[in-house]
Amino acid sequence: MEIDNIKDVQLSTNLKPVIPITVEIKTSPQKILCDVCQIVIHRDEWKMHTAGKKHSNKWYKVRMDQKMQREGILVSGFPPSVTPSSVANYFQKFGRIIAINMKENKDEALVQFINEFPVQSVLERPHYFDGCLLNVRPRNCSSTASKENVGNTTIPTPKLLDKILAPLGNQKIEEQINLFVSSIEITKEEENERQRISRSLERFLSISFPGCKLHPFGSLVAGLAFRGSDLDLHITKFKKFSKMDKTKMLEFLRRTSQILRTHPEVEDLFLVTGARVPVINLNFSGTTCDITSHNRFGIQNSKLLRFLQTLDTRVKPYLYIIKYWIKKSEMSMSSYATTLMAVFYLQQLSLPILPPIEALQQDIPEKERQLCDNWNIGFNPSFSFGESLNNPSSILELVRGFFAFYAELQPGNVVLCPLTGVVMNREQFALGDQLPPCMKPYAISVAAGMKELKMDEFTIQDPFELNFNPVSNVQNYPKIQQTFMKAQDTCRAIIDFKCENGLASLFFQNKTVIAKSPGQICASICLKFQPTTKVSKESLESFLDQLKVFFDRLFCSSYFITAVQAPSESPRRKQRRVSLSQSSPKENEKQSQTSLNWNQSFLLTVPFDLWTGRKEMAQVLNSEESVLDAERAASSRIEIVNREVTSESFASLSFSMIYRVKTSTVVLNFDKAADTTPERLRQFVKGLRYHLKSVMDRYLLENQLPFSNICCS
Repeated sequence: MEIDNIKDVQLSTNLKPVIPITVEIKTSPQKILCDVCQIVIHRDEWKMHTAGKKHSNKWYKVRMDQKMQREGILVSGFPPSVTPSSVANYFQKFGRIIAINMKENKDEALVQFINEFPVQSVLERPHYFDGCLLNVRPRNCSSTASKENVGNTTIPTPKLLDKILAPLGNQKIEEQINLFVSSIEITKEEENERQRISRSLERFLSISFPGCKLHPFGSLVAGLAFRGSDLDLHITKFKKFSKMDKTKMLEFLRRTSQILRTHPEVEDLFLVTGARVPVINLNFSGTTCDITSHNRFGIQNSKLLRFLQTLDTRVKPYLYIIKYWIKKSEMSMSSYATTLMAVFYLQQLSLPILPPIEALQQDIPEKERQLCDNWNIGFNPSFSFGESLNNPSSILELVRGFFAFYAELQPGNVVLCPLTGVVMNREQFALGDQLPPCMKPYAISVAAGMKELKMDEFTIQDPFELNFNPVSNVQNYPKIQQTFMKAQDTCRAIIDFKCENGLASLFFQNKTVIAKSPGQICASICLKFQPTTKVSKESLESFLDQLKVFFDRLFCSSYFITAVQAPSESPRRKQRRVSLSQSSPKENEKQSQTSLNWNQSFLLTVPFDLWTGRKEMAQVLNSEESVLDAERAASSRIEIVNREVTSESFASLSFSMIYRVKTSTVVLNFDKAADTTPERLRQFVKGLRYHLKSVMDRYLLENQLPFSNICCS
């Protein structure tokens, strides 16, 4: 009887239920839950997600797991004299056996057949072994108790973390941050367990590969691991494989995976060959492990991030807050990419907290320099950076600055370079001779035929592997910027003591409580514009001035809204009701320029429900009119219908407009007045948001403005 150890066979008896391949579950009109990856994705990004390598690999793994579950049986009730060979001799009459794994106490065994047909025959009849009745059941019905995971705790749930951090009360925000970090960082017990896993796997592989070593890297080595995080391991053999010789490296990983499948504590092993760095993914007693080969960049990056945290005590909690926020936001950014973005922000400050990486690579003795594929991956571990003391910013102020920086960044023409600590123009990389001296190895390597830095929608250059962009998978950056804007505003509210929940408000937006006067509720509409051609800053500012006039005429002329400048902004109360029948267009424009202005508060009186039936009304009106005239005509028709029902005003609101030149963004803020119900505010803002997108598109087209409205949220 011959038993084969083929590639995709699972040899552990500690099995989990099969994950169903129900890859699309509707959670909301805009979002979908991917049941394979267990993440929520925006509907617009669904096709791109399912076509990605990460989803495809997980989906293939689920299918393989299901296949193996159907082709295996679990057998218990053996007599003490049982051996694996005797079990194989008994069950081979039903079909070809490819693997058998028996527990050390011999009370249970896994028998894996080559296909599922023998399984059906085995389950149809009773089985006696040396006079003992065997308990035979399908592999996916394992009653084996899960192995105890020593110290394998998980990140606190939102409810628990909210309880830890809130209410702010007598706590200082610094105390909340310390509590937050201590509640999510990996525990000492977990670190010891991961060291045990590394030693166990190393000893097991050393039998087949004498002298091989397993080196941890990733967030564990960087000192930024969450509770229950994965364990990243790098395997080295006595024979080094060149990165260019990918065939031999894959052959080595395949042999390694076949050996690891026979380890009694390994389950769910899967070899991912299509990744940028091929990886063996497995589960070791409940801990997910990723094993790679020839990944010195990963090891050095981890050591570098750990060292940078020693230069200033604010860096570690700052990085933990941003990493956890990105994780909660379910953005498609790797942990390393997120950390690199956070590091770069601290480098580019006018009073930097961290130095450029090139400063760490200076004055290193020739013998201590480290090269990998001709890239300099060394740094000086005794480097000190006293300049960080000149920056007095608190941790939360740095976090707010991070969100503000990336919310206003225009990434299309720049490259973020942690090596130099500055934002570089992409044209410098194209020309080559304009690169700084520390980038000389990049120019030489590209000239020698090595691939160039991949410049996508968002580009940040790895500080060691200079032709690698860790954020190349980031899609739809403008949407990410909107999320950053909201996070920036939340941080500002926390700093100004306007958030009763403190730091918890940043992570759980649904639990955010803004301290306002009783009965006051707010809502916002964000308009994001994108130039269709290259425009100057002056042209952009001129465009924003036109928008100010447009919103004034739209609200007051087309929607019949009465605008009164808030008393807190001016001692003189101004009230006006603009009507095209009472004044000429020039007069209207002149009045508009002195009415609704940026960064000022106004009291708006909405005379009636502007939105109910508006879409149907607009379809029967003259489509050749300008957008302002068309909206006014629709409002006139709606006003006639509403006045027959009631003469009371619909809502009273507080209103302000702000803009951000760098991001071409306009934000309309609305606050509910005391005599208006929250439902009326929501109804007005929801209707305005729905109609404003088409109104803006038509306005930009009518006036032939070189901008497009890419978002209205």
